[in-house]
Amino acid sequence: HNDESELLFPVALFEWEENVSYTQFEGLIKALLEREPNVKSVRLASPTNEGDEGRDLVIEWMISNERVLSENTPPISLIKVVGQCKSSGKSVGKNKVLDIRDTLETHNSQGYFLAVSSQLTAPMTQKLEELKSKGIWTEWWNRDDIEIRLSKNIDILPSFPKVVKAKHKIKFVEK
Repeated sequence: HNDESELLFPVALFEWEENVSYTQFEGLIKALLEREPNVKSVRLASPTNEGDEGRDLVIEWMISNERVLSENTPPISLIKVVGQCKSSGKSVGKNKVLDIRDTLETHNSQGYFLAVSSQLTAPMTQKLEELKSKGIWTEWWNRDDIEIRLSKNIDILPSFPKVVKAKHKIKFVEK
């Protein structure tokens, strides 16, 4: 269905809700991550209304080892990644994402993933790039990255009406 969707609806324009539902945004990111080729598993850390100690998602991600390969170093490793989701109408800055290193240490994780419903500020992007350069596996998605993935997985849109909709009317067949 996804291949057909890409062929039939090559450029999907999206309309984001003004007040994105945080719960549905987390669900959307979880659903998109589950379709990523290198993601082995994704779980919600806790219900939205409970304290999550800095993590929304617990992700197992397969990554390529960039070190010199040997008999003791496999080419691919499975790492535990802390995932955070931030739904905001404004750019997300460092003041919204605190103590990444402490969060990773608290949850015994080797990587960090951030998804935002808008954009990242330049200082936040620099912070994430700095973590990556210091050997902490880091990945982030902003609205554009999410839309690219949505255009390839358009069938999940009806499940998240309080986050984003397709501007063009697309008819989905219920199972």
